[in-house]
Amino acid sequence: MANLSQSHLPGSSLQQEICETCGKRPKFIEKDGSVHPYCGRTCAKAQQSPCALQGCKSAGKSAFGGFCSPRHAKNAVQTRQSAPCNRCGKQPRVINGLCIQCTNSQESWIKELSPKDPKFSSLVDHMAKEWKGVGRVGVHKVYEIFLPRQAYDMREAYRMNLEALGGTHQVFTFRGAQCICDLGVTDASLCDWASCGICSIIKSSFATFEFGATSNSGRFGNGIYTYFDPSRADRFATSSLSSPYRAILLCEVNIPMKGSNASKSPLVAKSFEDEVRVFVSVAEAIVPKFLILYTKET
Repeated sequence: MANLSQSHLPGSSLQQEICETCGKRPKFIEKDGSVHPYCGRTCAKAQQSPCALQGCKSAGKSAFGGFCSPRHAKNAVQTRQSAPCNRCGKQPRVINGLCIQCTNSQESWIKELSPKDPKFSSLVDHMAKEWKGVGRVGVHKVYEIFLPRQAYDMREAYRMNLEALGGTHQVFTFRGAQCICDLGVTDASLCDWASCGICSIIKSSFATFEFGATSNSGRFGNGIYTYFDPSRADRFATSSLSSPYRAILLCEVNIPMKGSNASKSPLVAKSFEDEVRVFVSVAEAIVPKFLILYTKET
């Protein structure tokens, strides 16, 4: 086999041909001008494995999760040779329960939790414990929120920056907003209405709110406000007349450790917390984790 450690030749028109395995990088070109079907060793090794569909002798490709084509990847799910993607349910799981296409998706999405899921019961207990308002709260549905990989990467970079400057701690808070669509009534589709605060926050991961606003004003200035007590966040929860539920978000917020360099550094975004609320000035500090649909009971 040719030495694939050699660099790609610059300036060649053949360099624009894309690797047949990953479908992303240019094919490797030898000094004599001969072109390999792969971009490098990793894709060459992946190409050598047969298609993961039982009975197929064609070469598998990493771009299709080890299958020779999207059709065979889909067939593997249909014949129960591979577990389906947690999002689309059509292609095989490859990374963190998702297929390659859904892993690379630039869109947020939500998945309903079964009432038997331990996370469901834990969230119900947490909301009931923290609810300090009048009456009781009844949780009917819980959806886990999944963000694009880029959104998670930005938040991890922010968290690591806080750690490098003296440490961080995570707190869980609630955020209420108006939900003008029927989210959770018929399906789990996020709407495109600019006036729907819940869907806007989930889709943008707190980059924008309803009507395109990028921050809220309050005691600590312009930024993002969330609350430890869900009944306080409930004051901002408005639902459509066709939905029997109110909607609230459970969020994870990264706060600098008190007294650390991070809490004093001008390079770190502002954040404050008291016994009632948590404030952060940038979206990278907060992650919407779960959408909770509930009703208030007297």
